[in-house]
Amino acid sequence: MLCKLPRKFVMSKITRDTIKTWTEHALKNLGGTSHYKSVAKELWKLYGIKLKGDERFYTWQYDMRWAAQELRDEGKLNNSHTADIPKGYWSLTEKE
Repeated sequence: MLCKLPRKFVMSKITRDTIKTWTEHALKNLGGTSHYKSVAKELWKLYGIKLKGDERFYTWQYDMRWAAQELRDEGKLNNSHTADIPKGYWSLTEKE
């Protein structure tokens, strides 16, 4: 017999798109350019309380890196390989 879990344990309320928005917001709070570890700290400072009660608590850092790639693909985040940015740093473009 299977045990039914409460709905809040089955479905995440926080989506990858939510993490993408939060990642962009954290970067903006840090002046638009920062090391990815600082972005993670800022995201946690701003949204950690929401993450603690969600299944994304276990994947949010991976999702943050996924979000960075999505932002690069959208032209909102500079690619450190082509821009004049040190390795490990993320920098928002002027594109909104």
